[in-house]
Amino acid sequence: MDLGRVQDAIALLSAQRTELNEFIRKQGSLMLRRLPNEMLSEIFVRCVDADATFDPVNNAGWVLARVSRRWRSVALTTPDLWSHFVFRDYDYMQTRIHLPIPSRRFWEMQLERAQLAPLSIRFTVATTDELADIFFPVAHQWKEITFVNNWHFSLFVNLGIDFPCLKKIILNDASYLGGLVFPANAPDADLVTALPALTDLALRLQSSAPFPTQLRLPWSQLNTY
Repeated sequence: MDLGRVQDAIALLSAQRTELNEFIRKQGSLMLRRLPNEMLSEIFVRCVDADATFDPVNNAGWVLARVSRRWRSVALTTPDLWSHFVFRDYDYMQTRIHLPIPSRRFWEMQLERAQLAPLSIRFTVATTDELADIFFPVAHQWKEITFVNNWHFSLFVNLGIDFPCLKKIILNDASYLGGLVFPANAPDADLVTALPALTDLALRLQSSAPFPTQLRLPWSQLNTY
């Protein structure tokens, strides 16, 4: 076969592929433009990575809000898009590399955008004074909460309020829960009526640690613990 014909055929196929790719790109763009805001909002929520560390540069809500004026408007009126908060100050996957925590003003901004949506929060950091200041006042909105140690859980127990939305609690280091959360002269902690929606509980104890029997929880309504 003539080499020139082969080259011409390759060039033609390449041009057709480019044309088809451009057609697909335009059709996809048009389809997104035609979607009603309600459907676009639902798609945005499905883009959220619930395990992603808080990052105002790369988290879904912040990225989507920068795409266009319309997308920003939809993103800012979709509270569930802003309802996940994961705070880590180290990375186990990379030999515990220190991770800087973004400025407080970004937490406050995202919390404001979440409005009254149920919140999923993970305090997997060693120091959380500022985090507690921001998120404990909205504890009535918590849907899921993860604590890294007993001090965080102690603050939670001693808030003295109800948690009507809270369905899941994880305490990563519950080995010395009794000693740290409940001093000898303190009354037993009773959370039975404060947690009407709780269905999942994880208290991660060391094998030799006693179970915190003084912690009163709505055990009968739990699906997993």
